[in-house]
Amino acid sequence: MKSMLIIDDSITSRMMLKSIVSKEHSDWTICEAANSEEALAQVSQQSFDLVTVDYNMPGMDGLTLIPLLQKEMPNARIALLTANIQDYIQQGADDLGVPIIHKPITPAKVLAYVG
Repeated sequence: MKSMLIIDDSITSRMMLKSIVSKEHSDWTICEAANSEEALAQVSQQSFDLVTVDYNMPGMDGLTLIPLLQKEMPNARIALLTANIQDYIQQGADDLGVPIIHKPITPAKVLAYVG
């Protein structure tokens, strides 16, 4: 059984992602974090197979958080979620080796990532 962590300050985004993934993978454990502090607390307690990280959150943004997650969970597949399509964000994601899922979230985009 796989586990997934959804990190997004928007409860609506978290609910949409969880709904899309749980419909396709009802046996997965899906956890949520509203910010980087909650996410880091969760990954210190448990490892996840897949993680989605919103770029624009209060406090630490997604590109700052991802290296910390990669250090804690080197085998996790991590994707950045963002509506921001500026070059520096794409470059940052490329530098970290993570794909970007562009908002708005759709089942096709999410399922292409999670499989």
